[in-house]
Amino acid sequence: MSRSFSVIIVLFFSFLIHSRAEIALYRVAETNPGSGSYVMQNSQEQLTGQAFQQDALVSYRGWQYTVYYNMERKVCIARRRLPAGQWQEVVLPYKNNRDDAHNVITMGICKKDGSIHLAYDHHNDPLHYCRSVIGLANNDSLAWTAGNFGPTTNELETGVPVPDVTYPRFIEKPDGNLLFECRYKLSGDGDSYLREYDGDTHSWSLVGRYVQGMDTNPNSCAYINRMDYDKQGRLHVSWCWRDDFGGQTNHDLCYAYSDDHGRSWKDTYGNQVALSEAIQFTDSRTSGNCLRQGIASLKIADIPYNKGYINQETQSSDSKGRVHIVNSYMDSGTDSNWSSSRSKAVLHHRFRDTDGNWQHNLIHKLGQKVNSYCRVQIILDA
Repeated sequence: MSRSFSVIIVLFFSFLIHSRAEIALYRVAETNPGSGSYVMQNSQEQLTGQAFQQDALVSYRGWQYTVYYNMERKVCIARRRLPAGQWQEVVLPYKNNRDDAHNVITMGICKKDGSIHLAYDHHNDPLHYCRSVIGLANNDSLAWTAGNFGPTTNELETGVPVPDVTYPRFIEKPDGNLLFECRYKLSGDGDSYLREYDGDTHSWSLVGRYVQGMDTNPNSCAYINRMDYDKQGRLHVSWCWRDDFGGQTNHDLCYAYSDDHGRSWKDTYGNQVALSEAIQFTDSRTSGNCLRQGIASLKIADIPYNKGYINQETQSSDSKGRVHIVNSYMDSGTDSNWSSSRSKAVLHHRFRDTDGNWQHNLIHKLGQKVNSYCRVQIILDA
């Protein structure tokens, strides 16, 4: 099935730093790349625009870029001149063949060398990755064609296949390079890894495993809200733990930050509590020193099982370095039925103030708590 694919540009105000947040949404513009977008028949969802898709829409050097699957389920990347240019679509050879909302396309731009990076179609699958020619995003004289994108590969570092990938994401570094983050292995039993792209050498290298969920007690995985840098160059990450395959075991809200691009990690109090481990996916899975459930100070909110707590919602940092996190779960009581518990979930906003203390508000609209069955995104411009 297909559906017109539109990019809707909005202003989202929720602010915010007061005892009760109110929300307002204003449509500024709507634009269409001129292509149909594939719609999954089982859910009527498009395979784009998920909260964990980092990112589906990027603006850089006067251009805006977006990624999606077209009606033939092929990977597409389109760009337009800001503010209102015509979309220029590139259709790549890779074709999705599975209706699974996990299998989105993510995009990153390395500002240092102008390369565009794409990862797509993952739910415990070998890596599907391609990169543009060097300079494509920095040099407008280069042709915007499929020929300027490389083939799909399962490697970042040469000779090192990357297996069992879910939720890949690219994070732009302050120095113009990129990080690549993903989960290895399964829901409720997986680790999280970081790799780094150097725009000077045009190559990837391993940072390592930074979250351990496998071979622990209990086995678990971290569901990342988002990973982003603040304006001071500090890298922030927040997540929930899942101890089994089902969402009913999503629990707690955790947070850490890094001042060395993910090599070492500090808790919210500024204590170094973990180190990323330079091991490959196929290396020994023994317990180590990375982020894990046994580090109690990583928890910033106690959220038990059966709260209708959706994994992977949203996080962002404002201009003062304050980290904002929005999650949805039941405000009171528990419910072991996932569907009904989600129908009772409300939006919780937390932010880490300039003194390092976490503040917690419920988001309201017209004086009422906001119910949220689906995932949300937070956008900051303050």
